[in-house]
Amino acid sequence: MKIGMNMLLWTNHVTEQHFGVFEKLKKTGFDGVELPLGEGDVAHYSRIGEQISSLDMGVTCVTSLSESTNIASPDRVIREAGLERLKWAIDVSHGAGSDINENQIAKLVYKGRSSEDVYFLEPFKTIFFSKEGTLGNPKSLNSLFNILFEILYLGIV
Repeated sequence: MKIGMNMLLWTNHVTEQHFGVFEKLKKTGFDGVELPLGEGDVAHYSRIGEQISSLDMGVTCVTSLSESTNIASPDRVIREAGLERLKWAIDVSHGAGSDINENQIAKLVYKGRSSEDVYFLEPFKTIFFSKEGTLGNPKSLNSLFNILFEILYLGIV
């Protein structure tokens, strides 16, 4: 078993300022770092991931959706914003070298919804199964399985 530390203990936006924290975590015995995905682009997260990798540590990422990016919203514009947010999260997770992206969406998706409201699956079809989707990428498959596990585990489908 490997043990990692979530950087939310220090910040909600990891930058080069936090490189010293990675070194301390490595010396303490941690195997990896979990990055909260709040803002930034692929280049930013690639720099962060390279630093973590240089310490022979793994990377995972955590992200969330808000009411304005709720993929279960009846409002198509909000669902599309959620889709774009998830695509961004997958892209920057890959940039960081993450094997897993823990998408904290299941609670938001089914907040006040019944199991008959299945239009929330539309974004997943686009992300993972469309021509421009990322189905062929094993890291994206990890993200998909993680999301589906959360949904099925919570018994909401």
